[in-house]
Parts: sequence; structure tokens; C-alpha cells
Amino acid sequence: MSAFRICVFGCLSLAMAQCHCELARSATGVGDPQLMTDHPFWQGELSCSTFERLAKNQADIYSRVAGQKTDNDEDKAIASWYWRNTHYFHCTLLAEPDIFKKGAHEVVRDYWAGLFSYGHSMCQENHYQYTAEMEYLLGHARARAVNVEGHTSFEVWVTGGAYDKGKWVLLDSDITTICFDKEQKAMMNIEELTKANRQQMLTNRAAKDNRGWLPELYPGDGVGTYTRIIYYALLCGYAGAPPIVNLRPGESLRRFPRPGLGEGEKGTLVYWGISVDGLDGPNRHITYVTDPSTCFNATKRPNQESDPNRRGRFGNAVFTYKPDFKSSAAVDDTSVTIEHCSPFIIACKPAKKNCLEAGATLGLVVTGKADCKICVSTDGMKTFSDPVDFKDGLDLTDLVKGHYQYWLKFMAPAASLTGKDVTITTRCMANGYVMPHLKADGTQVTFNASGLAAETIGPQADSIAKNIVAGGLDKPSFTVKLKTPHGEKIKTVCWAVRSPSGCPPKPDLAYKAEYSKDGNEWKVLRDDWRIVPPVPYQAPDTWSQSFFYGTQDIASADANAETGTAGEVQVRISNNMGKPYQMGQFSVLYATKNAAKTKVTYAWTEGGQDKTAEHVYPAGATMDTSWKIETNPATGTAGKEPKLKWVEMTPVE
Repeated sequence: MSAFRICVFGCLSLAMAQCHCELARSATGVGDPQLMTDHPFWQGELSCSTFERLAKNQADIYSRVAGQKTDNDEDKAIASWYWRNTHYFHCTLLAEPDIFKKGAHEVVRDYWAGLFSYGHSMCQENHYQYTAEMEYLLGHARARAVNVEGHTSFEVWVTGGAYDKGKWVLLDSDITTICFDKEQKAMMNIEELTKANRQQMLTNRAAKDNRGWLPELYPGDGVGTYTRIIYYALLCGYAGAPPIVNLRPGESLRRFPRPGLGEGEKGTLVYWGISVDGLDGPNRHITYVTDPSTCFNATKRPNQESDPNRRGRFGNAVFTYKPDFKSSAAVDDTSVTIEHCSPFIIACKPAKKNCLEAGATLGLVVTGKADCKICVSTDGMKTFSDPVDFKDGLDLTDLVKGHYQYWLKFMAPAASLTGKDVTITTRCMANGYVMPHLKADGTQVTFNASGLAAETIGPQADSIAKNIVAGGLDKPSFTVKLKTPHGEKIKTVCWAVRSPSGCPPKPDLAYKAEYSKDGNEWKVLRDDWRIVPPVPYQAPDTWSQSFFYGTQDIASADANAETGTAGEVQVRISNNMGKPYQMGQFSVLYATKNAAKTKVTYAWTEGGQDKTAEHVYPAGATMDTSWKIETNPATGTAGKEPKLKWVEMTPVE
């Protein structure tokens, strides 16, 4: 998503924040820069930022490690499960603010946010999010979260081979559990395990007797869990906009794979989550994420309890922006608004280890010598916070923490801000296991800049409500309006809504999404979305809500497919049974000009030494493999292999 954009406009007062906005058109930066390395497991965002790339990455790793192709449902499912076990860990997820209404928080259900911003969650949210990946990998409604005794597990519908026309099978990526029958011919499901000797089939079973996969992450995980099925949950997560960053001139994105902003546990700990086991921020002491090579054919279960440095932990993404106001100096206006939007949740240093409490710091900090008032919006400039005096080191974290975007308004003309050394620092939480790591014996780097950016409204209820132009969330149909910042041409529309769908889901209930450039002529994005799972379903009870979501290219259907469609679009959601909606999230992906080069810098430690390397990619580079970082040969001695401290991308003229 777009990191920063400048919007220069004149308003008579703060109450008129919705007035016309003439957008500054300064030099374009880099749209959607992404990196990938040839690290054996943690290869970076370019390897997994779309479902197509993700499936390929899973297949490549699975083939290399397990020696299996992913040419059938079973192997596709196991490859995906294996990948998630080594990139996502178990820890309580902190709720995001104001999802349903002011003060009504909700944990994230968005697949891409869960994977890229968090990299952890409890079993329920993990498997709710995971349904979105299976929607792409296996097909519609072929995954379900399964609530069992003290746990939320997961099953998928696989076909072919031993499964013939199809069977639901266990695929638990939270407690790392799949279970083959005694003959190792086919995977079992939870209903079968409720009737089996689970101690024998799970806890006491060696990896070699389960196709190379050691059942249960912790001894006994499944024995006391798979005793009964309480309810199923279908379409209980969604996939929003893919993880896109749009970097402008004067800003950088530096990512840290571990806590401390490059300085270790004694460094600055900024996160969005809980603190457990005496450590600040999310962590997990039993996980394969820190040593993926031990997952297949494991001889023992992982345990990092005695070593905090080997625990599953969070990472950070830090945006540093030094805006150049010269491009707007000739505009006789009274304020400048700068937008921040990214796929990473804005984090904080909590006052009392509770991120939701007031007094949090370091999430949004503004420095410089400007002489004006400043305020913040988190709903697309529909409303702003009370203005405060600008000062060097002004901390506005409490206004934006737990969000992915904000609009920062300087209440002064652009000319008066030029040369005032204004710097905006936004610190976010990010999953370090989907960052591009280094390996021994040299690291091949691949760079790609697709020229895309994204604009999003939601998931906060206020943000959605204030952008509705017809109907409402409490009605069976509503329409939202989406715009690009500078009238750029829209390429793709992403939508997601949550709605009561019945218990069990009503097969006659059908959802529809449409779009229009003018509010008159409408075209279909997705029609006849129904919640009809494969049979046998045999639900004891069912989660009574579900998500209707999708991502659709609309540029290819436009007469001017090269540049995309209009810079404004309306999206209409409806259903045929009068159901209301509980929440939503809408995004547009649009084209930007990749006018700048991109400087990539790596910092790492190797054999006790700090090292750096940098490379400049040409503007608009695609799948560029011209850079190989010279890292030391593997020595077999612990601590000698390269350990990533941070990686940075920034546009350069």
C-alpha cells in the first residue's frame, strides 16, 4: 500500500475537511518495490505476496525438503501447511480498534494483514485467516475452522487418489498436526480421531510413521483436544488488498526481522500485541519458525523456552519520510496533508505493556522546526483530531496506533514548511519471517517494482460508514466510493464484508459485488457467492456469520486497459435475502510511475562482525537478478552464518 502521499488544499476551517482537494504532483517514487532472496526458507515478500507466488514458493520448498511434487490436492495442502508452520507462530492476537463501532475492537481476520503485519495469532484467528488461502489453493468453501475441546482446528476438502471424490482432512497449522492412517495411505479427519487411540496415533508416533511429519507441536496437544467437534466455521476469514508499499522521494522503509530495531532486546521494543513470559511483545517458546529445517523428519519437538533469542518473535517496519514541500510552494493554500498507508499495523511502545492504554509512544513521531498546528485523521479526512502545536519530537501515537493508515495535516501553507527539516517517522509491527533473509555462500537477490499502489477504507466501521454513498451496513445493500489520491487509473478492486449467513449457512443466500465509474452503469465483480460446502457436512453447529470477499481486475475490461479505468469507482454490495452487514474493507490498486531508482541496503552480522552492502536498481526494474551479496561460506560453526539486522529500500533520483 502507498506509504506517503502529499495533498495540498485550502479549507476555511477544520469542520470543512471534506472540501475540494487539489493534490500536489511532485516527483513520483517507486510503486510496489519487493525483494526476494535464495534463502532456503525466509525468501521475502516477492516470494509470497500473491497467492500465485505463495503457492509456487510452497511447492518449491516442499519439493526440495520432502521430495514431493504438488500435483494433487493432498500435496498442495501439506506444502501449504508446512510453509505456514515455518512462517507463522502461536501467540495471543491483540484486537484492532473500532472495527464494529467506536470502542468495539476485533482481532484481524484479513489473511494478508495476519501474515505480513503480525505473523502470529491464537488458533482461532490463525485458522480463520487460513481459510482465505485455501479458497485460492483448493477452491470455494473447501476449508473450515473446527472448534473442538479448548482449541480451534482446521480441515480442508481434498480429492483424488485415496480420497476419490473427496474427504475432509485435518490440517492444523497451529499445533502442527496432520495425521495419516496406520497404513499412511490417507490423511485422517477430526471425526475419525475422536474414535481413534489418539495417544498412539499422535503423541507416541514417530515422524517416519506419519510420512515424515511429527504429529503435535507439544506432547498431548491433540489427545485432549480432538475429543469432540463443537462447531464448524466456513468462510470465516478473508483476503484484503495484497501487501503493497508505494515509496515516495524522501522516504525510506527499513525492516527489522527481530525486536529492538536492530539493537536486540536492549533496543527499542515497539509492537502491537501482548507481553508474555516476561518478554515485551508477542513471542512463542514452542515453534518451528526459528528453525524451519527441523520440521520435516523431526526427531524431537521444538522447545525454545530457555533461550529468548531463539523464540518466535515479532519484527518491525519503520517508515521515515522527509517531505520536500518545494513542489507545492506556489500554491496559495492554508494547509498540507500527508497520508500514510501500508500493510503493516502501526505499533507503539506501550506505557504499561498494554498497547490499548493511553500514553503509548514512538508509533508516530514528527520532528522539525515548523511553526503551525497539526492534527490527524484516520477516516479518510472526514474528521480530524483537535489541533495541537507542532514541536520537535511531537508524539501522536495514541491517535493512530492499531491502524494501517492516517492523514497528517499541517495547518500552514506549503511555502512556510519548506526548509523546516520536517521528518515523519512511523513505526509498525511486521512479520520477520516473510522478510528477505541472507544465507551463507553468497545470497542472490531479486528485485521487482510493479508500479502499483493501493488505497483502502476500513476495516474500522466509521471509515466505511463515512464513505457510503447509498444504503448502509444495516441494510441488504450499500455502495461505497473509492478514489485514488491523484486521479490515477484504477487497476483492481478488492472488497470484503462480513454478514450473518445462518446456522447452518443458508444455501439459497447469495451475495453480489458490482462496480461503477459513474453510479449509472454497473458491472459485476462477483455474483452468486454462496456458502455451500462439500458434503458430507454433518455440522453439530455452525458459526453464523461469513465473509464475502474478492479481488478483481477491472482494467482489462476497460477500453483503455494499458492505463486502467477511471480514478474513482463505486462498489455496491448486495444479497438476495435482506441480510445486513457487520463490517467491511475496500481497496483499489492503481498504477504509479516508477520514475525513481531504488537503493536497497542490507545490514547483517557475520562471524561477530557488522557488515553492510547496497545496490541501486534502475527505475521500473522487474525481476532484476543483477545483485549477489557476498556472504561468507558456511563454516559449520554456530554464529558464523549471516544474521540479518535490517534491510532498507528508498527511492533515489
